[in-house]
Amino acid sequence: MANRKAQKAPARRVGRPPAEIGPNGKRETPKRRQRREEIYDVAIAIFNKKGYASASMQDIADEIGVLKGSLYYYIDSKEDLLEGIFTQADQEFMELIEEALALDVSEVERLRSFARAWCLWYLQNIERARIYVNDWDQMTGKRRKSVARARREYGEQVQGIIDRAVEEIGLESDVDSHWARLYVFSAINGLPMWYRRNGESSPEEISVAYAELIIRTVLCSGSAELEAKSAASKPVKKRRKAARLS
Repeated sequence: MANRKAQKAPARRVGRPPAEIGPNGKRETPKRRQRREEIYDVAIAIFNKKGYASASMQDIADEIGVLKGSLYYYIDSKEDLLEGIFTQADQEFMELIEEALALDVSEVERLRSFARAWCLWYLQNIERARIYVNDWDQMTGKRRKSVARARREYGEQVQGIIDRAVEEIGLESDVDSHWARLYVFSAINGLPMWYRRNGESSPEEISVAYAELIIRTVLCSGSAELEAKSAASKPVKKRRKAARLS
């Protein structure tokens, strides 16, 4: 049998960063991912400044310093950008839920801890939070349905945390727990209406106060059981002036 020449394996390219799958299902290198994240950051700033409806892809391109057409290499449309902002926020919200559920604490303390973390996320990401609260109805078609589904799933998880805290205390309230959840959502979603980063109160201080307000309102501060649990928690710092309104 004639000797066959050994076939060389194809040379492996070196120096090229590994590609990953981006949110649109396309492969992207770290450089591409960095540019995409920059586009999102600029879009968030412009949506906050001009409002989503008034902002344009040209505004985003001008701010970054590129041609408008080059943006479509990274995203499909302005609404695609909006969906990406919502998707990332929903993922981070679910992470907050998972962290709260993993705590080895009472159900009341779980609700307090989650409310504090939830509020803190809003304050530390106030620009994204403002878009999340104000612009979700700008979504259309499948994107709108996807966002609505994610919100329902998240709301059900929050409902469960509230219900278990109420059950632990043994409260018999005339108020349906469904309304309690809507009350909590209204309180948190109201933060972008008044909070500004140049205010005198820190996000941590406001988060602690909001968490306590949620606990004492939803679970009724008159409950002896709740009072006993609250006494064991750290006292809220001396009241300071609220964050300034712009």
